[in-house]
Amino acid sequence: MAETRRKKPARKAAEAPQLHREMWGIIFLGFALLLGGALLSLQFGDGRLMGPFGQALALGLFSLLGLGSHLVVVALFSVAWGIFSRRFSVKDGRLWLGYTGATLCGTVLFSLIFSRYRLQGMGAGGKTGELLGALGISLLSKAGTFIFFVMGLLLFLMLATQSSPARAIVGLVEGTQALFVRLGRLFTGIGRFFVSLFSWEPLEEDEPAEEEAADDAEDEAAEAHAAEAPAPKKVRIKAGSPVVAATQDPDTLPMESGLTTPARKAKAPRNVVSSGGTSPATAEASAPETGVASRSVETGCPQLLRMKVLSEKFTTPSLFASPAAV
Repeated sequence: MAETRRKKPARKAAEAPQLHREMWGIIFLGFALLLGGALLSLQFGDGRLMGPFGQALALGLFSLLGLGSHLVVVALFSVAWGIFSRRFSVKDGRLWLGYTGATLCGTVLFSLIFSRYRLQGMGAGGKTGELLGALGISLLSKAGTFIFFVMGLLLFLMLATQSSPARAIVGLVEGTQALFVRLGRLFTGIGRFFVSLFSWEPLEEDEPAEEEAADDAEDEAAEAHAAEAPAPKKVRIKAGSPVVAATQDPDTLPMESGLTTPARKAKAPRNVVSSGGTSPATAEASAPETGVASRSVETGCPQLLRMKVLSEKFTTPSLFASPAAV
């Protein structure tokens, strides 16, 4: 029981600093919202958004710091976030020194960049920015003053946030790249969606399908008819036939109707040669035959003429007498 009683005061003592920290965070956050609304109302309205107190506060701060008064709002938001996340402590002097120095450097930079800006007769850097800017220009010129106060702004931010600005810049660049990559993917997806939405394929017509079906039916009918038809008869040609002879010798090539074998010619009678010459009987017998042959050649077709010439090559009688007759 004694141990439990001791633990309870210890827990209360540990929770007390956390409650105080959260209270300070709420105060800084509310004051940042109040001051930010009053400044925006002063610049873009009549300045009465936060009432007379907010209007007077915004006028006094703007006349002192100019556009640098917005840096005060940013600093208050940053302190509130650091308190809630347990990164900052209200008692840390580096926090207040860093944000104060960064705000003063920012006012000088605003007065150098927006030198022609005026709001109710007040400059962009307020009285503080104009004074420090004039002092820097007299010592370092305008370009040197700009470089000097940019360097001071970065150093004071490092002191206030206890973080490296290089890491912050790298993180900012990487975050920007990731943002652009995601935007590219988003726009690519939207483009593909619209392309698929407005692109379509034409409907297929029924006529080509019907024509293909008719062609297939005709092909099937032709195949069935070819299967039912009898096979052609094979004809054997004997050796020595006129067809074979025609294929071997182009002189004996018959015409379209010349595949029939011609009739055998009658054997010529033997010539009986006497001492006085050829017998008249033989001459008389051969005369009518030659006349018939000439008539058939004259009245017949060229095919018969070729067959006659071919037969005469092999059936011409010998015109010479035998040695006994001489």
